[in-house]
Amino acid sequence: MKHFRVAKRYGLALFNTARDSSILDTINKDIHTFRAVLESSTDLRAVFKSPVIQGWRKKDILKEIFGTSLNELTVSFINVLCDKGREDIVTEIFDQFDDLYNKHNNLLPITVTSAVAMSDDEKQKLVANIKAKFGATPVATYSLNPELKGGLLVQVGDVLFDTSLRTQLLKLRNSLVSGQSLN
Repeated sequence: MKHFRVAKRYGLALFNTARDSSILDTINKDIHTFRAVLESSTDLRAVFKSPVIQGWRKKDILKEIFGTSLNELTVSFINVLCDKGREDIVTEIFDQFDDLYNKHNNLLPITVTSAVAMSDDEKQKLVANIKAKFGATPVATYSLNPELKGGLLVQVGDVLFDTSLRTQLLKLRNSLVSGQSLN
């Protein structure tokens, strides 16, 4: 993250302004809408990363795409980024905003990967266990990976809880190959 400090400052500025204006949830929704569009369009990502395309053109493109669907603060903020030549780090800035938003609302983003689809009951139990352990409300993203064979991978921040059958089998194999005891 070459621009971590700059992204942190811009993210904090957006967060403080949104909080002071009592529109944190609206701005958070706008950010997720903007990210979804940015992630789905390689052309838009290329426009934002290009130093050749002038800021005013980028602002016009955004106005065409989003019209009035984004809050005025979100639009003004992205326009400032275009004016200051910082639009290429918009995702890093929004990551910083997300971190602040999650801390403010006591939310804990987690990623859960399982070999088979989890039932709603299993999901609720997992969320309850994580909430009890970390003291924050988990916001889970679920995905499937049949290569796990069974069990779960749960990513909480920088910590990975790996209870997958694949990992357990690899550990067993490695200990058998190295001649170590299984105890």
